[in-house]
Amino acid sequence: MNSFIAEFRLVVSALLLILFTSCTAFHQTVQVSSSDALPVSQAESVVRQAYSQMKGRQHDNLIVYVHGRGDGRTMAKSNTKIIPRLESDYTAEVVSFHWNAAKGFAGLGYPEDNARAAAPDFARLVAAVRKVSQENEAWKKVRITLLFHSLGAVVAEEFARTTQGLPDSLFSNVVLSSPSVTAREHATWVSKLAPNRLYVLLNPNDPVLRWAAKEKLSAMLGQRLADITGKHFKTDPRVTYIDLDNLKEGHRSFQPKSKRGHELWLSLLNGLPPALRSTEREPALGAKVYKVENDR
Repeated sequence: MNSFIAEFRLVVSALLLILFTSCTAFHQTVQVSSSDALPVSQAESVVRQAYSQMKGRQHDNLIVYVHGRGDGRTMAKSNTKIIPRLESDYTAEVVSFHWNAAKGFAGLGYPEDNARAAAPDFARLVAAVRKVSQENEAWKKVRITLLFHSLGAVVAEEFARTTQGLPDSLFSNVVLSSPSVTAREHATWVSKLAPNRLYVLLNPNDPVLRWAAKEKLSAMLGQRLADITGKHFKTDPRVTYIDLDNLKEGHRSFQPKSKRGHELWLSLLNGLPPALRSTEREPALGAKVYKVENDR
């Protein structure tokens, strides 16, 4: 009987903890690499730290990373599985924007509203990067890539819809990786994300995006540029769309398994234009859509 009561109290305590953490306010944070996260109000200091430690760490470019679903009130997944790889694979310093990407019981919901609520704080980070990048002549030469992954694309969408958008020359590349945001009206907002430098990575067989499409009852931008009937969505002709289907990469395609995928991401995340062959171009949609072949 005593053991039953003890177990019951343990379960109740766990449920109360979940309820408390889901109801308390969450504030977006920023961090350099895997260091301690700081409030967005200190974004300038965080970006300054990233630039300052580049030389000592032999990093030659900067990635501003906006994560997807799964990183709830801590950056545990990004800090252990994503940021260290971004640093080592692309010799980059990483500034992460952390938003509350968990919802529902055990964080298994679809936190689209949380992503939209994070947009004003993301705008503050963009302003900090813009200011700090001009403080030092050497820093002005650093290539900066802005990487939105998965549901992080909703942060990008809301930012684009509610602000003047990105400064055209601040980021060398802007990348939407497996964007878990509806495709139907994306042309109305990607135009404000420096479209001449914007790359949208498509992965039609991505299981995570299939789940998201069922949640939203609509095709995700990271899946395809048409609905289930084959009707094409409007695209922006200045944006470069890249179809990775032949590479058979996973949801985090910036951690590639294929040689061709590695070459592609090495350019994208170093702020350089990727080598895309003209024979891969599919002009049917009125946009630059490249179907990348896997050279084995």
